[in-house]
Amino acid sequence: MTDAHPPISSQLSPGLAPWLPAFFEKPVPIEKRATCSSCAMCDKPGDTRAKSPHNHYNPATKCCTFQPSLPNFLVGALLSDARPELAEGQARMRAAIARQHGVSPAGVFAPPLFWLIYQDAKDFFGQAESQLCPFYEDGDCTVWAIREAVCSTYFCKFGRGQEGKDFWAGVRDYLIGLTDGVARQVALDLGMKSDTLVWQNASVTAAELDKKLLPDAEYQRRWGSYAGREEAFFIAAYERACKVDPVSAHALGGAHAQGSRSDTNGWCTPLRPRDSSETPSSPSCRTRKAATSSRATRLPMPQG
Repeated sequence: MTDAHPPISSQLSPGLAPWLPAFFEKPVPIEKRATCSSCAMCDKPGDTRAKSPHNHYNPATKCCTFQPSLPNFLVGALLSDARPELAEGQARMRAAIARQHGVSPAGVFAPPLFWLIYQDAKDFFGQAESQLCPFYEDGDCTVWAIREAVCSTYFCKFGRGQEGKDFWAGVRDYLIGLTDGVARQVALDLGMKSDTLVWQNASVTAAELDKKLLPDAEYQRRWGSYAGREEAFFIAAYERACKVDPVSAHALGGAHAQGSRSDTNGWCTPLRPRDSSETPSSPSCRTRKAATSSRATRLPMPQG
């Protein structure tokens, strides 16, 4: 590792660190063009570009019109963390759990209505304030410490253009397989049935549209002995996941991803440095292409 090129892991969520294999300690150039604190896609003094949804974000939303799919053990990591700076994120997570839609023993995800809009709406990514992530507050992410695979690897600009885009897509898909695999295993270990490990409901329901809770029978089926104790379940999932070493996590992720991009040797070569003046690829909002997990085959994501 050098000061100029820190390890891949340094650009990811610190919450993922315990489960990352050694590959993630290889150096990679920092994506300096994607600046979250001062969004590179929002207006700057003297900016004369013609505005469009493909080169300009709403300053009130930045790219946070995407809602994360947080695996159970990362939810538990957040809820069991005593640091006061995480209190707002914890409160928002508890509110998401209480809404029930988009929540299962697999984790906490955007509800089905969000995905219906996300898949079918035109040019809303980075624009529509009504679709703002529930964990976003005043320009910052309240769950940044445990951000998941998509949010960890999404960059609106790449210093190495298409090569950088492909590299981080590979990292993203590997992490989705790994986190899905670990989340599934710890849920099963805690006595959950495999058919309750849904990443999202199959379709929008009347209950969700009317802002009502799940029907009691479905809620009880989904949570079993943990009904009414979801927070305890997520914390138990985190504690169990802490016993999973990186080698085992890699194996669980590979199995869950059904072999597609489950081996880092198959998709990733650390990026070489290049002149930072290289033109990055433009961001867009498209349905994910290379699917690697049962969740990834259904969920769209922002493409950098």
